[in-house]
Amino acid sequence: SSAGLGLCHAMAHQPGAALHIPHGQANAMLLPTVMGFNRMVCRERFSQIGRALTNKKSDDRDAIAAVSELIAEVGQSKRLADAGAKPEHYSAWAQAALEDICLRSNPRTATQAQIIDLYAAAG
Repeated sequence: SSAGLGLCHAMAHQPGAALHIPHGQANAMLLPTVMGFNRMVCRERFSQIGRALTNKKSDDRDAIAAVSELIAEVGQSKRLADAGAKPEHYSAWAQAALEDICLRSNPRTATQAQIIDLYAAAG
C-alpha cells in the first residue's frame, strides 16, 4: 500500500534504485528537505511532531530540526552526493518521482522544477 507515503518516498525510490541506496537511508537523506517543502500545508501536524520529539511546546520548524537531529543521532546524516548523486541525475529522477504512485498522497503538489530543487537541496 502507498497510503500516506508522499513525496519523500516518491523521491527516495529514484536514487535508491540508481545508486543502490537502502530505502530507509534514501528517505533519511531527503526527509528534512521534503518536510521543509510541505511545511506550509502541514504546520499543525509538524508542530505535533515537534512536541512529540522534543517534549516541549514546538512549532513546525522545530519538527524539521528535531527530525534532522534524530537522523544524525542514528548515523544517517549523509547527503545524496555522499552516495554518488550528481546534479545531472535530478531531472530524470524528478520526472520519475512525478510518476511514482507514492506522490498521490503528498499534502502539497510539486512540479518537476520543485522536485529538482529539492534533490539539489538534499544533495
